[in-house]
Amino acid sequence: MRRFFTLLFSCLCVLGLRAQVNGYVVANFDDVCSDLSAIGSWGGLTVDFAAAPAGSLASGNMLVVSVPGNSQGASFTITMDAPIIPSDFVGISMDAQVPEGDALAFIFKLQQTSDPGHNNSLEDWTYQRYSGEGEWQEVHLSFDHILSDADSKTLGYKEENDPNFYDYYSQYDQIEIAPGAWDGAPACTLNLDNIMLVYDWGETGIPVTKAAAFILKTVNGSVSVVNGTGPVSLKVYSTSGQEVASGVNEVQVGTKGIYVVKATNGKASSVSKIVVH
Repeated sequence: MRRFFTLLFSCLCVLGLRAQVNGYVVANFDDVCSDLSAIGSWGGLTVDFAAAPAGSLASGNMLVVSVPGNSQGASFTITMDAPIIPSDFVGISMDAQVPEGDALAFIFKLQQTSDPGHNNSLEDWTYQRYSGEGEWQEVHLSFDHILSDADSKTLGYKEENDPNFYDYYSQYDQIEIAPGAWDGAPACTLNLDNIMLVYDWGETGIPVTKAAAFILKTVNGSVSVVNGTGPVSLKVYSTSGQEVASGVNEVQVGTKGIYVVKATNGKASSVSKIVVH
């Protein structure tokens, strides 16, 4: 039994899916953040879409970031559809690859588009990094520092000068990421996919679920969503990583066996194992 679940987990990793992960999907560059107009860049850094390579953590489209050498803060931003509460999450998870093999550090910020001067920006300068040596790696950008920094802000300034000066409990709708900033890194390519805000890393550092997002049922080879509001996109994969079916709310799987289903509705995403009899 243990061997079976080890095999299943390995298959999920090959697929670029996470078992029992439910978080806030910031960008998968397919059905969430599929328009380059939602991604800003500056400082000589450029972004584009490309098809993800087969057999990698990425799937569908991925974001290709061209990072200038010796970057002085060149960055890109992703504006979300709705604001989030940073303290609801432990950090950002993203699948990353630097084909050149270089380690790459990140500065990242949470910002409010309603605050164009970024006075309320929450920033992490601890240089959390990609270290995959050219391979795909799930990179975690922890919120430990930015939430600690937010807690240490002087409440007296907020109360005496501007009641809206600092409110890290709401209205953060933009993420800025600066790869290789002030780190002396050479020019490189950074491939990214599956950027998520994560509720809980778990004891092992692997993102775990906060609550089940979708309930699936299988009847006569049909896979359908029992709960959920609005259309739910379903993608069904074999344990070898091949996509075998896709659809909205319900799909038909013709062959008996064990499958992995990715269900997505807007910002909610979950992965489930099913058995088709």
